[in-house]
Amino acid sequence: MNFRKLKMSDKKNASALFEACLADLIRREGIDEPGLLENEIERLNMVAAASLQYAGPCMYIIESEGTLLGTAALVPPGSIAVSHANAVESDIEIGCVYVHPSHQRKGVGQFLFRSVFEKAKESPGARFFLDAGFSSSRVYWTKQLGQPNIILEDYWGIGQPHAIWVKDLE
Repeated sequence: MNFRKLKMSDKKNASALFEACLADLIRREGIDEPGLLENEIERLNMVAAASLQYAGPCMYIIESEGTLLGTAALVPPGSIAVSHANAVESDIEIGCVYVHPSHQRKGVGQFLFRSVFEKAKESPGARFFLDAGFSSSRVYWTKQLGQPNIILEDYWGIGQPHAIWVKDLE
């Protein structure tokens, strides 16, 4: 597997990966929210485009033999981390972590996270944030990072919390 920055030539494949991942996630979660899939794909494509245009967010990919397997991005802390976890500008958020459904449970996600974490350690911030609203994402990240530092109960509706992890980059 190869870990590297997103290139312009990856945009179309990254968008297809986002669609496959999110469609699978929404199906597994049993979410019936009109426009969610399209809005999330658009948001992720905007992060990818920003990563290609200027030094702000930086999206990375994992590929193997020319096939895009997953993505992750280092971005400034988002509004949830800022408003609920006191994230500051020098902190970093690990986001846009997606592994194609056909490559899940094969170590791709762990390799992706370890690789992006090493890149995060090169930033001037001392902490990273990661947040998750989908229940399967919360389960995965709890296995990887331990219990979340913050749980926002009923954030997405009754019985639908949002979790935030705050970790040192050391």
